[in-house]
Formats: sequence, C-alpha cells, structure tokens
Amino acid sequence: MITRDIPPVLCTAPFEGGFGLCFAWGGERGYIILAIFLAAVLRGMFVCVIWVFCMCPHKRIFSYNPELRKLARALRKSSTLGEVLLWQAIKGGALGVEFHRQFPVDEYILDFFCPERLLAIEIDGSHHDHREAVEMDLTRQARLEELGIRFVRFSEAEVRDNLRGVVERVGVWLEGNA
Repeated sequence: MITRDIPPVLCTAPFEGGFGLCFAWGGERGYIILAIFLAAVLRGMFVCVIWVFCMCPHKRIFSYNPELRKLARALRKSSTLGEVLLWQAIKGGALGVEFHRQFPVDEYILDFFCPERLLAIEIDGSHHDHREAVEMDLTRQARLEELGIRFVRFSEAEVRDNLRGVVERVGVWLEGNA
C-alpha cells in the first residue's frame, strides 16, 4: 500500500541473480522506503526475496526506562478528572492527530503526547503549588525539550472549568505548528 504512493528515486534491481537496492521517498506523511532485493535462479525459477524497511519520521521512537511502563499503566487507571475530561475530548484523532495518554519518554511520563507533532500536554494539579514541584517540572521539561518535545501546560482547574477553551488552544497550537 505504501509503495504504490511512493515514486522510486534510486532503484537497481537484479535480473540474473545477485542483489539490488531500491530507495524511495514520498507519500502523504513522508515515508522513506528502503528495499533490499536478493535474487537468485533456483532450479530454473527466478526467486526474489525482498526486505523492506519503512522509516516514518513523524513516528520517532523515544527510549525510556522500562520500569516506567507499569507506572504509566497505573497512572492511566488513576487519572484526575481533568485528565479524563481532556482525554475524552482529544482521543481517537479528534484534533486530526493521535495522542497517547501517560506516555513514557526517557526517565519521565508525559500526561498526553502526540508523536507526530512532538507535542506534550501537561495538566498541572495542586501539587504544582509547591516550589520544589515547579523546579522539578522545569528540569524535566528542559530535558525533554532537548529531545525536540514541545510543551503546552494547563492547570487542572482550567481543564475542568473550561474544557472547550483548552481543546481550542491545543487545536490552535497544532494548526500553527503543522
């Protein structure tokens, strides 16, 4: 399906045996395809084995501490009201992009994350009233911004009291940073 939409840029295909390489770029989301052909003639029949590698730049893979998987799962089960309300409003591609909830990156867990746009949405609860929590958040945000992740922050009260306005602001951010 992907290769149909992508014009080949460089392609050397084997005809009488040997190996070849095909590189293509394009598609709606900028897929990069690398196909390696290994061809042979076995018992009078032409056989071609193809390995295809698809690299999707908008689906960057971030490493994370494996211990965070269990914690992220627990956080999904014990979400705050603001997190539940915002998730109901943005899940399933409601804003034209896919978000993940309680997404681990590096040594941290993001409340909501859009891998396509590298956008993190953070909901700050009452524990952010303490100076230590704010300092930890700034350190965490600086580290994740080094990885290319951008942040939009809302307070828990703001999400509960003005969900429509919060969703509109996220939508405006997505349009302005396409």
